[in-house]
Amino acid sequence: NMLAGQVISATTITVTNTAELLAALSKAVGGETIYLAPGDYTLSLWSKTQPFSVFPREVIVTSQDPSNMAVITRLGLSGTQNLTFDKIRFDYRFQSGDPDYLRPFSMTGGDGQLKNITIRNSVFDGDVAAGTGDSSRDGYGTAYGLGVDGRGAAPTEGIVIENNYFNKWLRGGVFGDINNLTVRGNEVTNVRSDGFDFASIQTVMIEGNYIHDFSKSAGSGDHPDMIQFWTSGTSRPNTNITIRNNWLLAQKGQWTQ
Repeated sequence: NMLAGQVISATTITVTNTAELLAALSKAVGGETIYLAPGDYTLSLWSKTQPFSVFPREVIVTSQDPSNMAVITRLGLSGTQNLTFDKIRFDYRFQSGDPDYLRPFSMTGGDGQLKNITIRNSVFDGDVAAGTGDSSRDGYGTAYGLGVDGRGAAPTEGIVIENNYFNKWLRGGVFGDINNLTVRGNEVTNVRSDGFDFASIQTVMIEGNYIHDFSKSAGSGDHPDMIQFWTSGTSRPNTNITIRNNWLLAQKGQWTQ
């Protein structure tokens, strides 16, 4: 609600590197759209030491040129609020020693409250493991495309993952301890294990996703699931779940669940 006489105007800012992106975010007051010029960026925001990352209203980070999307090679958010990523390529490049469970693009509650984070119209471009000497890993998708661990000082609220493309991962996305989660209109393919995993979720909409054509590793012992919920190791159940109008297609003659 606006106060009498209050004027709110949107601001657009264009940045060309990680330092400029962080500087723009540090001055944001809500309502800004930050355009990333083509190139590589990393972003790490921790509300405990960077209180500016608790934005009072939505701040949008997007590509200056949607036909040549800006690339974020690492993302870490902890306790961030009211931040949207639109038309970004999240590009993971395997490096020797990277474990299967690596989360190059992650969000956590941490010492604050993770709230109102949206990623839409973006690409999560994974990679295959190589040179590990393990035939069950080499040549197959590795790491988690997106990891959201909502545990923190306050409940995580309002995560939206919408119209994104996940390709070449061990698991497309892993979500835990979130209130009000939306996973809608995403495509997931060429994953080695699971499409989307959920644990301790309170109110979730999983709608209109296309999960198909896994690249399984026969020697890994993986148990590939397109959509999986679990409660093992958690302290609260999953509740108020809606799963509708998803297209789940094994293809390639390989079974998935």
